[in-house]
Amino acid sequence: MTITTLLADFLVVIHLVYMAVVLFGQLGIMVGHHLGWRWVRNPWFRIIHFTMIIVVAYEAVERIECPLTTWERDLRIEAGQIPANYRDDPNWSVDNASFVARLARGVLLCPVSWEPILYASYYFFAGLVVATLILVPPRFRRLAVTTAPAAGARETTIKAKSSN
Repeated sequence: MTITTLLADFLVVIHLVYMAVVLFGQLGIMVGHHLGWRWVRNPWFRIIHFTMIIVVAYEAVERIECPLTTWERDLRIEAGQIPANYRDDPNWSVDNASFVARLARGVLLCPVSWEPILYASYYFFAGLVVATLILVPPRFRRLAVTTAPAAGARETTIKAKSSN
């Protein structure tokens, strides 16, 4: 196994993790809202989650191939796992890739005839994430407001030293 093959396998696993974060993150937000989980309103998580699906939806609108897919395919061509003229060969496969890579690609990729359904699912899911942002908004912390001392509390002052 070459470093190129390992990098391609690593990329397909990263791609699968990306998809899982988007899917299970949304599921966690929806379930967690009803169960009172505080983390579902974490602004860092919500902004990252929103950005992840918006990038995917934008790529679908513009018909841009995912950079992770492009990079993985180029690495597999370089490693000899995919023929350089793979677009001309309808029977090409990644059968000689690792088990993990075949499994991850099987989950990630679908036949070309399913692309319209896949794109529609990206749009729907992006809409669901936007709707969830509105219905279950992230909680941004407010700046602390200084208040007067509580009733009965001793007020202390620090006197500056005189310059005499």
